[in-house]
Amino acid sequence: MPLLRRAPLLTALISLVALSGTRPVSPSPPGPTGGVEEAIPMMMNAYGVDGLSVVVVRGQETVLARGFGVQADGTPFTADTPVGAYSATKALSSFVYASLVEDGRIDLDARLGGLLDDAPDAWAEIPFWRLLNHTSGIPMIVNRPEFEALAANPTSSNADVYEIVRQLPLDYAPGEASRYRQSGYAIAEMILEDRLGATWLELVAEHLTSPAGAAATAHAHVASGARTTPLLASAGWYETTADDMAAIFKALNAGAVVDPAFLEDVLFQDRYDFDGYSLGSILETIDGVRTVGHQGGGARATIRYVPSRGVGVAVFTDDRENNDLAIHLAELFVREAALGQEPERPVAVALFSMRSAPAEDVVAFYQAESRRSGAPFDFARGEWALNRLGYMLLQEGRMDDAVTVFELNAREHPQSANVHDSLGEGYLERGDLDAALRSYRRVLELAPRSRNAPRMIEQIEAMRDGEP
Repeated sequence: MPLLRRAPLLTALISLVALSGTRPVSPSPPGPTGGVEEAIPMMMNAYGVDGLSVVVVRGQETVLARGFGVQADGTPFTADTPVGAYSATKALSSFVYASLVEDGRIDLDARLGGLLDDAPDAWAEIPFWRLLNHTSGIPMIVNRPEFEALAANPTSSNADVYEIVRQLPLDYAPGEASRYRQSGYAIAEMILEDRLGATWLELVAEHLTSPAGAAATAHAHVASGARTTPLLASAGWYETTADDMAAIFKALNAGAVVDPAFLEDVLFQDRYDFDGYSLGSILETIDGVRTVGHQGGGARATIRYVPSRGVGVAVFTDDRENNDLAIHLAELFVREAALGQEPERPVAVALFSMRSAPAEDVVAFYQAESRRSGAPFDFARGEWALNRLGYMLLQEGRMDDAVTVFELNAREHPQSANVHDSLGEGYLERGDLDAALRSYRRVLELAPRSRNAPRMIEQIEAMRDGEP
């Protein structure tokens, strides 16, 4: 089949995206150019998002604080719309922890054996900081049946969480791995309350929201009256607004919360960094510029801060099926405001716009455009975009189209274990056990420490053995 057999459709699509705001990339000083803001409606349409709010701060200037589109209930998104931070709350918590360290109020190296009178023997030598980067080995709590009862009881506390997890064996030796666990945050809050005589909510007010004047930023469960004492408050469930986030970023830049250089030095210390996760913060280096932050709620909320440039970016949406738009927009705004870049148009915009087209059109478009000199798209995120599109098609029940897209991604990015893992899932959903098995074995070749691939191989082999 000729590569461009549907040339008219492809030409029309390329023209449409090009006319939607594509501009030549030219050098510019760090600061806003407006290109990303102009592209937001187009990206929302392509990603299938009805509404969001955005804040961009540089120094003491609010570059952007506004809403786009509507909330789930049909009311407009604005800069003062209350939005959930979900696990992006941990970015706010990392600012508070850095402030506590700077003020000498906590010792990150203190061992749990000395901080807890009845700490299990296996916990004795675990330093406090391992509670915050998920390397303590302390087991998960939120997926246990006991936690449901605690969450339903408005008077339960983090001490009740501690009583459950202290009786369980460690998931792994401290420092051996990093697995996303909320338990450590509950224990850290309990220790701080005991040692400092203040609740986590009080510490956030003292070290973050009061210095920033961010009165609308609060723990949702307490503000609604659902609880008297929050559980795992530093791990999630805070609400904020774009206006409040602008105030928080400005307070950070002014040193009213913590010195930005100190914040960067603490969070990027090698011993705290495990595979890009530090003390409540996901670390990302973008073109040599170090950023801290977190995302949450199935990527509904993203907070990213560039201490060395005084740039803060946050994007919030109430759309769970936002296809990572908040994460992508945050990166584009960081590039624009901190690096002076006007990014090329995301290839995901073109791909997601082709969602209803046959997969063969996606293949033809991607192969032609990615090899064309001067293509107006940023193919640096092509692997992610193809993977996301494949899962979108999979969720729609279009198994063959999903596999076609996953296969394209595997050809384009043959050394990516994640791509082959997704391809294996696509084959399995389609019922092609032999092909799925080959894909997962390829995952193991590329990532011998993969935890998912061995489980899937075992599952598929059992399914094959059960066949007539």
